[in-house]
Amino acid sequence: MEFKPIDWASKEAEIKGKRIDAIWNCFTVNEEREKVYSLSKPYMVNAQLLVVPVDSAIQKKSDIPGKVLGVQDDSTGDYLMDRDDSFRTSLKDYRKYPDFAALYLDMDADRVDVMIADAVLASYYMKKNPGKYRILEESIGDEVVAVAFRKGDDELCGKINKALDEMKKDDTCKKISNEWIDADLTKY
Repeated sequence: MEFKPIDWASKEAEIKGKRIDAIWNCFTVNEEREKVYSLSKPYMVNAQLLVVPVDSAIQKKSDIPGKVLGVQDDSTGDYLMDRDDSFRTSLKDYRKYPDFAALYLDMDADRVDVMIADAVLASYYMKKNPGKYRILEESIGDEVVAVAFRKGDDELCGKINKALDEMKKDDTCKKISNEWIDADLTKY
C-alpha cells in the first residue's frame, strides 16, 4: 500500500485517472458523491466545527459576522458554506484554501479569525498544539464518513468493508480514534 497526498479539489480526477485507488480522508457521504463514487460502509460520524485561536473573542457562531472565515476548498465545510448564503454574506471575507496546513498557517498569522474544520482534524491539531486553538461549542453540522473508490470498483470496496467490519467488531477502530484524537468518533 502506498499513501499519497493529493490536492483535495482534484480528488475526482485523481481517482478517475487511476493515480489513486481510494480516498480515505474523512470523505463525506452525500447524494452528489454517491453518483460519482462507489462508497464503503460508513465508519464514522464526524462533526464540522468552528475553530478559533485560543485567545479569540469569538465565543459562539453569532460572534462571527464581520470576521474572516476560512475553509479547505471542496471540503464539507466549503459545501455547507456554499449553501448558507446569509451566514456567508455576513462575513468580512470568506477564504478557501488548498489544504488545512495553509489555513492553520494563516490563522496563526492573524489573517483568518475562524475556520471550519472536521472534528478529526481539529482534535488532532489541538492535541499536537495544546493551548493554541479552541473549538466553539456549536457545530456547523454532522457528516457521515466512508471510503471512496472508482465507481464500480466493487472488489476493493468489498475488501475494505470486510476489514472495517472486523475492526469494529474487535474495537480496533475505537482504539485508533482514541489514540490519535482522544475521542471515539467511530460510533456509526
